[in-house]
Amino acid sequence: MAIQQAFMVLGIVPPNYEKFETPGTYSVNVPPGITEVSIMAIGAGGGGQIESGVAGGGGGGLIWSDNISVSPSEVLEVHVGAAGTGESATGIAHTGGESYVRRQNGEYILRSYGGNSGIGNTAFGGIGLYNFGNGKIIQGGNSNSTNTQHTTIGQTYKSSPRAGEFSAVGLTTGDGGGGSSVIPNQTGANGVNGVSGVGGTGGLSGGGGGCSLNPVGYVFYPNTGNDYIDLKLGADTNVGSTNDTKLVFDPPLTNVSVINIGGDFQSQIGYNLGGGGNPSGGWMNWPNANGTLSGTTLYNGPEKTINNIAFRTSQSGYARLNTLSVISTASGSSVNEQLEYKLDGTGNLQATFGQTKLPTVVRQDITTANDTSTGTGEVGGDGGNGGVTVAWGAPYLIGGGYPVVDGTRSTFFRGNTSDDYFDYTPGTSGNFTMGTSNFTIEFWFKGNASSQVPFAVFVEGYEASPLLSQVWAIQADSSGNKLVWIEGGNIRLTSTVDTLESNTWVHHAFVRSSSTITYYKNGINRGSYTTTLNDTDANTIRVGNWSNVTNYNIHGYISNLRILKGIASYMSNFTPPVQPLTESTGTVLLDHNTSVLNTAYWGTGNVTGTVVQNDAPTASTDNPFN
Repeated sequence: MAIQQAFMVLGIVPPNYEKFETPGTYSVNVPPGITEVSIMAIGAGGGGQIESGVAGGGGGGLIWSDNISVSPSEVLEVHVGAAGTGESATGIAHTGGESYVRRQNGEYILRSYGGNSGIGNTAFGGIGLYNFGNGKIIQGGNSNSTNTQHTTIGQTYKSSPRAGEFSAVGLTTGDGGGGSSVIPNQTGANGVNGVSGVGGTGGLSGGGGGCSLNPVGYVFYPNTGNDYIDLKLGADTNVGSTNDTKLVFDPPLTNVSVINIGGDFQSQIGYNLGGGGNPSGGWMNWPNANGTLSGTTLYNGPEKTINNIAFRTSQSGYARLNTLSVISTASGSSVNEQLEYKLDGTGNLQATFGQTKLPTVVRQDITTANDTSTGTGEVGGDGGNGGVTVAWGAPYLIGGGYPVVDGTRSTFFRGNTSDDYFDYTPGTSGNFTMGTSNFTIEFWFKGNASSQVPFAVFVEGYEASPLLSQVWAIQADSSGNKLVWIEGGNIRLTSTVDTLESNTWVHHAFVRSSSTITYYKNGINRGSYTTTLNDTDANTIRVGNWSNVTNYNIHGYISNLRILKGIASYMSNFTPPVQPLTESTGTVLLDHNTSVLNTAYWGTGNVTGTVVQNDAPTASTDNPFN
């Protein structure tokens, strides 16, 4: 900050950004001379529940916007949402706090809402809004009983946070969702795996907390991936349990004439388990306990009120509930109504029975007949805190794209001891076909001339299928010291000086303006050529090797490859950029060679293409901007 402040005193404001990842409210002073900023905000993740639901907390929303008009020295208020906390047996988990940025007059620039807490069978991810600039709204991950994304690493560029999850293992643990980074192109933190009785914490920023299922009062929602819900705690046999289990309806179901149940039970079942420890109709043996799911009628008779369905889980053996249907003439209906709980969650909610929520599973002590829990300290997991980034300066303002705040990186290619390269394809067809248009191809490279094999291929445009290599290419010459320009497989231009200096970052640019292609080394014209190139074939760009033959691998570091179509950026000698390149008019490919490989930009309005990595090039912090 001292260097930045010194620049400001001189009236020079370097591109920069400020990030906020600790909950609270902050002030950001727009630097002198800055009239546009980019902002990314991530809402906090929701907390996981323990008593009232089987869903982990939802992920916080991710909102970004760039080209936001501001005034120099304007003060922006930044707020980072706090994680929704998980709850224990009697509480309700909390929704994640929103993150926002607003002006001093109270006008919101953007808001990113936190994820919902895990109540019921689904916790929805947060959304949000933006009122200025060019942006996008990405909803946080929803959570439900089949969400298994906790194992996914925290999300990166263009990804929303993940929800937490419910885990069916022992009905006691749930894992927190991975978060997103407030620095695009970097990786958010993983969610934490839950342990027995405690849900995992959501990853930063915005990951949802995992649900931990207290054996008292969690919502019945059979869809655990096993075609049944295991009503035992932990292992199937559960030897020595002192609890029976009730599926409790609140309010009770009235006018019930038939109860059909599906599953597989080695222990007994019944209905209306009361304080005496026995169901009103007595305990019934399952007619076909053979390890396969089947169905039977639990009750068929005069209409009665049903408070609960009972399972004698104090006995040894498994208790696997699959489906439940109830026939009733509730609410005066002349047509029988059927209550269904289906494994895919599409069953009818019991509105005709005057209820507004699914039944809950409750443990009842066989000695005291009291509802009880087992163990102590059970709690749902906390969500991940939110986060906000405010960025300014050209490298951080990409029209129609995400703000870039991670361009100070490079990718290391290991030469002919490997086969390291990347293939890029355009999302928008024809974007890599140059025709007779102007273009600019530029990048930084740091290597050692003596380590380059003859004709090592730095950047090549080619047709993938059928293979037509070297439609155009930038390669080393036969000595490995100079760069050459290839068209149609033939050398058309060789640099007038050695260009591959040892252990030094060098900026290289090949620019077509009308019928002239010029090579610039560090902004100095080092050769030109009159071209007749009419590229109608190139649909893939390779970096690091030749598309036709191996053993033409480059050895060294590449940073900030950018290809512009229709634009000749440099018409005469120039000073190379001192900051990471930005997306500008004509961009069809921009790779900042960030810490997250296989990511790139394809330009405003263009469909996202693909990046395919071969072998093992590695990310590096070595870069030309240190």
